[in-house]
Amino acid sequence: MAARRAVKRIPEPLRSRLRGLWRGAPPRATPSEEAGSPPAGTSTTGDDATIADISPTGDRLTEADIHFAYRLFQGREPDPAGLAFFRPRIGQWSVLDVLPYFAHSEEFRRGETFRLIMGGTGTDAIEVVDVDGIEMVVPTDDPAVGAHLAAGNAYEPHVDAAVRRLLGPGGVFVDAGANLGVFSLLAARLVGPTGRVVSVEALASNAAFLRVSAVLNGFTNTVVHTAALADRPGTMIMDTAAGSNGILGGRLEDVLTEHDPTEIVTRDLVSIVRLDDLTVAMEHLDLLKIDIEGAEALAFAGAERTLEELRPEILLEYSPGLLQRVSGIEGAEMLSDLIERGYRIGILEDASVPARFLEDPADVDSILAQTGGDHLDLHLTVSPGD
Repeated sequence: MAARRAVKRIPEPLRSRLRGLWRGAPPRATPSEEAGSPPAGTSTTGDDATIADISPTGDRLTEADIHFAYRLFQGREPDPAGLAFFRPRIGQWSVLDVLPYFAHSEEFRRGETFRLIMGGTGTDAIEVVDVDGIEMVVPTDDPAVGAHLAAGNAYEPHVDAAVRRLLGPGGVFVDAGANLGVFSLLAARLVGPTGRVVSVEALASNAAFLRVSAVLNGFTNTVVHTAALADRPGTMIMDTAAGSNGILGGRLEDVLTEHDPTEIVTRDLVSIVRLDDLTVAMEHLDLLKIDIEGAEALAFAGAERTLEELRPEILLEYSPGLLQRVSGIEGAEMLSDLIERGYRIGILEDASVPARFLEDPADVDSILAQTGGDHLDLHLTVSPGD
């Protein structure tokens, strides 16, 4: 709580400056990592710093700055080795010269302040959990996925059941919007060493969790791409929607027409790939799971060969509101296009039964309205005889 109060007292311009330093400053050795913390009860207090100590000349480092940096970034008073390192730099270095030493320290990454300022997850909020015999590294403070898994709850059991029905040894699976990797890891076990899993996740933090989990389980059949899916290559702005969920903020060239480039470079940017480019060497694709927060229509626009030649089964999270916002298309229009490509549309409602197939895309929207929710999980399969 002390860290939370300290962070809230920092003016937003300074918080932004700290975020910029974290993302762009070169790594340096951390004095606090070279020596342990002082013994319990030992204090090199800076609480009695005078106004003269706190008021720097220009941006030059003061004694008070050193103490405040330790208290803000590390949540403690400086250790003797840290003081011995920084004191000779008082009046010589600027405050900006000092901050990267703290921002790149392991101690900072593990603390609550890191999570509050940087939007990250401290290691005290990360666990290895067992998900049906698969070890997953998850952020337990992620309300979207991680917290559910850490609590031992089933995650989207109706989708889980469909993946199990549709994949077997030697299968090929593309997980578009892999998030922390629940279905990528399940698929990796189902398809086995002769199969293949291609995971696509736009948020780098999610992709890191998935990569570690895949290696932890010995899954050598899984490749993870940190990328966004759309109709043509380029760069996309990424925003965090809720926890581990991300949402596309627009193509870089479009966003730059309305925003200052000096502000854009501080946001998360991710490369765009087309599904057709990811599947170009595939002779078959058994299952495509796609859940990319409204960018599904953009991804399908870059998947002409994938849909026409490989004809995969598709598990789709269908959210008309997000489709309109992100892809700029009505949900029924996207579904109609898939029907024209020879797909039938089914609704996944229960883990114990297969999808219920519908003839008219408008029926999907009607059922969604009846549920009162914002999305449905669909199973799209190639029509018999197509």
